[in-house]
Amino acid sequence: PKQSMDRPWAALAAGVYVHGHPAARTRLAEPLLAAYDDQKDPEVRGAFAVALGLAGVGQAVPVLRDDFGSTGDDAYRGYLALSLGLLHDREAAPELREALVRKGTAPAVRRSVALGCRLLGDAAAADVAAARLPEEGSLEGRLGLSTALGALGHRSAVDSLQQAALDERLDATSRAGACAALGRVTERGEAPWQSALLVDSNYMLDERTPVERILGLP
Repeated sequence: PKQSMDRPWAALAAGVYVHGHPAARTRLAEPLLAAYDDQKDPEVRGAFAVALGLAGVGQAVPVLRDDFGSTGDDAYRGYLALSLGLLHDREAAPELREALVRKGTAPAVRRSVALGCRLLGDAAAADVAAARLPEEGSLEGRLGLSTALGALGHRSAVDSLQQAALDERLDATSRAGACAALGRVTERGEAPWQSALLVDSNYMLDERTPVERILGLP
């Protein structure tokens, strides 16, 4: 109790351990659930949510999904999105998609929600975000959606991002953000940290498709 910040780190360590040693889930699932329920601080509670996702504690899905829908804390919602993605809760996909395009969401939170969608293998999330990008009027909103599209890594995002990158009516920062997102979408390597945890990756860029063809370059 005197070292309260040790608790979320211990929870994350337990989640990583169980992810690599599933047999330990029977011993650690209940303590992780109890610790999550006992925590009030949204940021620290988010660490426990991610730990539950890493540990594959499926019985946590109902409460995590309820918290995702009810919380007013954006950062906490991002952690919950990651957890629901790690737990393969495909029923949460529509809610994650809605959060992805919600006005006023910080770019970093949009990225977390996008990674949750990607962990679910939800290709429709990229279509929703790509359709929203041309309509977004604020700089923060455009950067957030571009970041999310880059994190989703789906080819359906390319046209919207390319149009934003070439649109001289937009400010330079928005165009640069679109360019950076294009780089992430067309990057040939595996996705960042979550690559080994993906449910499937059949919706991502075909490794056999040349980047030049995707971008329409000569």
